[in-house]
Amino acid sequence: GVTLDGYSLDVWLAASDWQEILTLDLMGQGLVEAFAVNQQISVDVTRLVADWPTDTTPNWGGLDMAINAGGDGWEIWQGLGYEGNWVPGDGDQTMSVVWSYADHLNQIDPNNVTWAELIFISNYDPGYTGGVLFYLDNMKLTGAGVPLEPQPADGATDVPIDTTLSWTAGTFAASHHLYFGTDFIKVSDADMDSDPNVVFAELDVANFDPNGLEFKTQ
Repeated sequence: GVTLDGYSLDVWLAASDWQEILTLDLMGQGLVEAFAVNQQISVDVTRLVADWPTDTTPNWGGLDMAINAGGDGWEIWQGLGYEGNWVPGDGDQTMSVVWSYADHLNQIDPNNVTWAELIFISNYDPGYTGGVLFYLDNMKLTGAGVPLEPQPADGATDVPIDTTLSWTAGTFAASHHLYFGTDFIKVSDADMDSDPNVVFAELDVANFDPNGLEFKTQ
């Protein structure tokens, strides 16, 4: 949770628009290996209405994240997207903002790194002329056990029911949980065998043949 005025990093900017606000040196902090075995970076961001001017408000505003890294024969500067949209009309809020970099791990060689950094970017409505103030807490790398490179790909449609599913096992993962169902929300919310409408399997291999499912579960 947020630790305002105690351990939070207060970020104040006189102007809006796109601005780099914080650079985390992964090499200097000894975090290259941790970055390579995880897949996400998250941070809690807090914004308080009282900190913002009352005579002008942004139409939108949030955070971006970028990876800047390279070594002998390779380099990458990759934005990870806009997250954490907030305007003063939303009221005081702390939200956990998460960026996934799993799709870009194959572009990074952790054993051949000259520089590696994460760049936090404030991205607010350029038409807004007031100041920007927010607080950052609990920055961390997560997702070491999450599987990579699923086949069929994430979001695939019209997949034949007898297609063998496969993925790259997540780092340190002892097993993976697989869920089947006809309701996306129920599948997303299921926790092991918590929902009788969702078929659950715990696997110690990185593939699954759906032909082994019972009748009417395909």
